[in-house]
Amino acid sequence: NKSSVKNPIYTYSSPNQYVVTLIVTTGLGCVDSLTRSNIVFSSPIIKPLTAIDGVCYGSNVYLGGKNIVSAGTAPFRYLWSPAIYLNDSTISNPEFKAPVNPSSAQNYSEKLIITDVNNCRDSAFHNVSVLPKPIILNVTGGKLCFGESTVLSNEIINFNGKLKFKWTGASNISDTLFLSSTADSLPIFKATLNPAEFSFTEYKLIVVDGNACRDTSKSVAIAQTYRSQISQLLSRLCL
Repeated sequence: NKSSVKNPIYTYSSPNQYVVTLIVTTGLGCVDSLTRSNIVFSSPIIKPLTAIDGVCYGSNVYLGGKNIVSAGTAPFRYLWSPAIYLNDSTISNPEFKAPVNPSSAQNYSEKLIITDVNNCRDSAFHNVSVLPKPIILNVTGGKLCFGESTVLSNEIINFNGKLKFKWTGASNISDTLFLSSTADSLPIFKATLNPAEFSFTEYKLIVVDGNACRDTSKSVAIAQTYRSQISQLLSRLCL
């Protein structure tokens, strides 16, 4: 390839060592030349980063990967931005954490720049779509005499689609025997235990929405006792 301009621009098609010669001829026919060797390095290439779609808020999400670079010369330096959502912005596969629980799907885009030992670089974006996580605001407990019943009510917000409910015994799976159903939104608790004094039964509620995002409640306690022991129970609960 030849050029007759003073400062030509040329793009090399592949890495290699190239010899370039500059020949200058004056108007009087005088000639001089200068030869230089140019080394062209292979640039790193980031492999395609598949978008991460439909992850629930609070889930563990890792960007990039272990082997995401082809070509170039190791060692490589990694730089992700914005760094505020990442546990480490200088590794190949940092953990991403969304800053807030969205009310609808929220999209984030993290830019990755990879630089090799020769200061050649490549960049790409890794996109993440975060889904809202349902929130259990409260689950009601209660105090019952033997033979009485109550409904376990709850309040849930920030969910999408139809909710699925699962009630579990917080400490003993057999505790669910007191419930009319472990899959109802408002199950009935019946005090069928005949305690010597009083006893507590604890439950947790797990909800899963239409996006398969879930939340788990804190333990809620229900006390069972004789009718004659209500005043004694209340005094103990207030201590």
